[in-house]
Amino acid sequence: MNDSYDRDPFGQQTQATQSVYEHPCAALSKIMSSGTFYYASDGKWDISTRLQVRTKRQTQHDHSVFDPRFIWNEYIVGSLMDFRSRLDPDERDDMDMCHFIILAIQGHVGLHSIPLPAPPRSGRPSIATIGMISRLGWKRAGTRFNTRGVDDDGNVANFVETETLFATNEASWSYVQVRGSIPLFWEQQGLQIGGQRIQITRAPGASQPAFERHFAQLIEEYETVHIINLLGTKENEATLTAAYTAHLQTLRANGNAGVTMSNLDFHGVVRVMGHDAIPATLKSLEGVQSGLDNYGFTSVEHNVSALTTPQVGVFRTNCLDWYIPPKASWVGTMLILRL
Repeated sequence: MNDSYDRDPFGQQTQATQSVYEHPCAALSKIMSSGTFYYASDGKWDISTRLQVRTKRQTQHDHSVFDPRFIWNEYIVGSLMDFRSRLDPDERDDMDMCHFIILAIQGHVGLHSIPLPAPPRSGRPSIATIGMISRLGWKRAGTRFNTRGVDDDGNVANFVETETLFATNEASWSYVQVRGSIPLFWEQQGLQIGGQRIQITRAPGASQPAFERHFAQLIEEYETVHIINLLGTKENEATLTAAYTAHLQTLRANGNAGVTMSNLDFHGVVRVMGHDAIPATLKSLEGVQSGLDNYGFTSVEHNVSALTTPQVGVFRTNCLDWYIPPKASWVGTMLILRL
């Protein structure tokens, strides 16, 4: 064999003619090396779950407790979890120390340390940590244009929970927002970006159950939801907004007042008044200021490991195409700055 061939980490030749001999795990290795998967290396921190839920447990982290919406390798570790559950406590601790079970999320984790002014009493400056964790749901994963909307179980494409964190030696604070595809059965046809025709693929009566399941899940998880709909006023997007509004009206008529909606034509505002007009426009939307005033944020005191204040609602943001920035970034940042 010619040893001048380059070899990949699995020892396989990388010449095009050798692709037939590619290692069976090569595709998985490529996905996991994309830079979008994260896990807590010591296993003591549940990276899949937001601060408020972790604090309410009042117990040391158990590997078997996590948010199943965001663990992308849940099926892989399922058999290990079953095996672990049958061990006695000492054996379970030994297994946990070996880090056989790695729970991975997909999304983004960013943490930064910042110095704080020295308090007058001690005279010593302290260091705070500010961070952001975005957790991408896996239950309706797929590629752009091929996976849109909702499924029959209420899962939407590109669902993301974003948690902004701030922590000092004394306390931690957390603020959570979510985003996702419009929870209707719809698709886009055509290949030209911005020119795809939107088609709603189910009648209102047939799609209402999935729509209601989606928001029932959000209410169970976050208590109250205010939708910020960033669809524009062009014909394609206006049709989708009209259907979205009609389904929401039916939901509320059925007695669920915990979901409200505001519409913001992001591109329209920017085109006329520029990006600087977004904060004032956002604040003026019905329901937004009320949500900022009433939803609150999570705060936890470290000395008692207790929840001081809970967050009791979330903003759910959506636009037509999450692959085209920066709508979500702008709106999410403005909401945080308005707290």
